[in-house]
Amino acid sequence: MDIERLRLAGRTAGRARLRLIPGEEALYLREASLHGRTVDVVASGAWRDGRTTVSGRLQAGDVAQLLALLGAPPAVAVAEVDLVAELDWPGPPWAVRAERLGGRLRLAMDEGRITEVDPGAGRLVGLLGLRMLPRRILLDFRDLFGEGFAFDKLKGRIEAVDGIAKIDRLRIAGPAARVMIEG
Repeated sequence: MDIERLRLAGRTAGRARLRLIPGEEALYLREASLHGRTVDVVASGAWRDGRTTVSGRLQAGDVAQLLALLGAPPAVAVAEVDLVAELDWPGPPWAVRAERLGGRLRLAMDEGRITEVDPGAGRLVGLLGLRMLPRRILLDFRDLFGEGFAFDKLKGRIEAVDGIAKIDRLRIAGPAARVMIEG
């Protein structure tokens, strides 16, 4: 199936394609893709022995636009995002439920801002830090005057078993601080 203009939440998401191949003991997802101005997604998978498995990649130039397309609040702004996923769940593909989800996610974002954070004193450190000298020479003070927490890189992995997620070394490197989250 090919869809020239797929719409999500009233917005055009892009061109979509779905290719399913029935087998003797499985239904194969040869391709599920979405290509648009906001996002590129490519996935494949299978439904066999009562279990669905899907592997895919999502890339977007601005995660805030992606979140808006999905009808979610803009928790992260400006950042480019690259998300690679290997997911599985019991049941057919249309029965995915968060509490039964398993798999791995690898997340990477560049040059963005977490909008729901007030870094407070971290901004002063960012102003005075030596590693910020190149930005200050270029009169770049966006990290100090914008809302939220600016970051240069955000990388990490998330693993899930039966809907319980474990964060594995999520690193956020920004002008004001470096943050590492596990658990």
